[in-house]
Amino acid sequence: MNPFSATVRFSILEAAPSTPSGPAASLFTYDDAEPIERLLLDELNSLPEGGLLIVDFDGVRAASEAARQLLRRPLLRLFSGELKDRYLVLDHLEKCRYSVDAMLEKEELVAVARTAEGPLLRGAVEGVAAETYAYAVAHDEVTAKMVFDHFELQGLAAATNRLTNLARLGVIRRTGIRSLPAGGREYLYVAIQ
Repeated sequence: MNPFSATVRFSILEAAPSTPSGPAASLFTYDDAEPIERLLLDELNSLPEGGLLIVDFDGVRAASEAARQLLRRPLLRLFSGELKDRYLVLDHLEKCRYSVDAMLEKEELVAVARTAEGPLLRGAVEGVAAETYAYAVAHDEVTAKMVFDHFELQGLAAATNRLTNLARLGVIRRTGIRSLPAGGREYLYVAIQ
């Protein structure tokens, strides 16, 4: 099941201004990253609700200042709810993982990154969030009851809070509601990856 209405790949390398030897593969300053950030914001703004934007760093090295310029405003717009029900994933961070991690930590932001080991949370991530996200990644969909049972929590409210917080961070998506046989309902979530 694809939980997204649209999936778009945005290549930083292809969006980079050209140099005599081709696109700029190294971004060091605000000025290097600013024109790409505008294109990235345009792409994010044009996504329909339920859309996923994969930000592809393949072939790109970026210093912390350039990573901040590229990602800070897009992530803040997502977390603030300004761009409702849109999601962003970072891909191919091999050459700039340290810079992106440093920027996310400093700005107290979180992002999903695709890695050889699978999707991981990067940035200012609490242990509880990381373990709950890893659990969600391992399942097609999760519910508060599943989280409650797996982590042996004190109450269902604690499991609901974990999922709600991950949804606010934009790293899981609520995809549906299911009625329960004994009455009531439960929300279904999928991990952004």
